[in-house]
Amino acid sequence: MAFRYLNAYGPGQPGYLDVIMHFVNRIDAGEPPRIDGDGTQTVDLVYVGDVARANLMALESEVENDVFNVSSGRETSLNELASLLLELSGRTDLTPIHVPRDSKLVTHRFGSAEKARRLVGFEATASVREGLQHVIDWRRARGVGATPAVAN
Repeated sequence: MAFRYLNAYGPGQPGYLDVIMHFVNRIDAGEPPRIDGDGTQTVDLVYVGDVARANLMALESEVENDVFNVSSGRETSLNELASLLLELSGRTDLTPIHVPRDSKLVTHRFGSAEKARRLVGFEATASVREGLQHVIDWRRARGVGATPAVAN
């Protein structure tokens, strides 16, 4: 059996891997998230807890020699992602900045999890908000993370 993981994320991931950690690292440094383009580009984010569950479900199934996506089946725009991370980090004093983007880049990263649902019963259950909260809580527990801005 083979799995295609679409934009898996969670606590402990290296900071250079994806847009989430790029945004989080900038927020932690007191800098606004930098969005390439207008922010309407979307990603299909799947939390690592759901990824682990999908793997276990597949191993326990009778399915052999097949390939399926492990994804949430939901699109989240970069604008939504940046806003959520700012809110969850307590940094509502920051506003994302938009910079010109290379028009050759992919604008929508989405994968259907229908086959995984049909074959092994997998459906992602963690919301993006829940997953991002886990990432932020994990970082804060290790002394890394944004400190909410103090109102004057």
